[in-house]
Amino acid sequence: MTYRVTAIQKLTIVFCAVLPLLGVIAAITFGRPSAPIFLLLIFSLLAVFACYSYLFKVPLEVTIQNNAHLNFKPLWSEISLTCRDVYYINASKWNRGFVTIKYSSGSVFLLRNMPNMKDLIERMRSFNSMIEVKGEISV
Repeated sequence: MTYRVTAIQKLTIVFCAVLPLLGVIAAITFGRPSAPIFLLLIFSLLAVFACYSYLFKVPLEVTIQNNAHLNFKPLWSEISLTCRDVYYINASKWNRGFVTIKYSSGSVFLLRNMPNMKDLIERMRSFNSMIEVKGEISV
């Protein structure tokens, strides 16, 4: 079964990916003349790196197969794992609009309001009952 984000959510992700770059350009262009340019560049590049490393873990599509194999497809990469690798799902309300899926070698961030998110979590738990879930998704 495949779960996809909506078109509006795709535009939001693309906007969030472009926004830091626009912020860096604006900071360099309109920055105070007394600020050292190398310091401005270092902090700007660190902010862009942090944002991109976070955003490229947000998949646009999730596929779960009957053999408990998960495929997450973020913007430019693909993450494949099995439900046995997943050990924790953080779906608490304070989690900034994301559902965090932690697995043995990292984590993936799903949009909380992705269609059928509750069904995806329930299917993952049906393949691996040892997954600890914090919080819940309504509808």
